[in-house]
Amino acid sequence: MSTQSYIEEYRGFREAVLGFQGRLGDRTPFPELQSSWRRVQEIFQEQLLALPDGELEPEMAAKVQSFQTEINKQLRLLSTDMPFLQAARQAETVARRREQMGDRIQLLLRYCDAVLELFEGN
Repeated sequence: MSTQSYIEEYRGFREAVLGFQGRLGDRTPFPELQSSWRRVQEIFQEQLLALPDGELEPEMAAKVQSFQTEINKQLRLLSTDMPFLQAARQAETVARRREQMGDRIQLLLRYCDAVLELFEGN
């Protein structure tokens, strides 16, 4: 598998994260937000984790694995945030939850950019 495949998959994931971020910021109704969130998770699980790292140089594979671990961590934290957002009733609490989730999304985007830089720099 070429590095171009990695680039395409990570760009697709990044776009899904950006879509989720936009829905979160637009105050999209929760069912639609949840659907967008599921799509982000599916792309990570079914496409990014399925990329074979055995074809990469060992140093590159280690870096990618490290970023994938961090991405997975943020995705798990966002998964925990979703029910809290749904349960929030006061506007202040909803705003705080959305802000916290927005911070996690920014971190996800930075990880995606770092992986893309690894592949595009080679």
